[in-house]
Amino acid sequence: MVLMMQESVERFFSHLGVGQLRDLAGAKLEGYSNAELAQRFGCSERTIERRLHLIREKVTAGIGRPE
Repeated sequence: MVLMMQESVERFFSHLGVGQLRDLAGAKLEGYSNAELAQRFGCSERTIERRLHLIREKVTAGIGRPE
């Protein structure tokens, strides 16, 4: 079960590439609020919301692709 979960998380992050979106997704999964993320990344909460939406779109689009 743990191995399956680890594979799912790795697949999730593989759709994000390297960079700020990946860092943001990791921080969100760690439980940071949008306000905390905005402060951490030096932007507005609305920017964080847009980036999280982009992350969801990328991951959702990537799920349908064969590996």
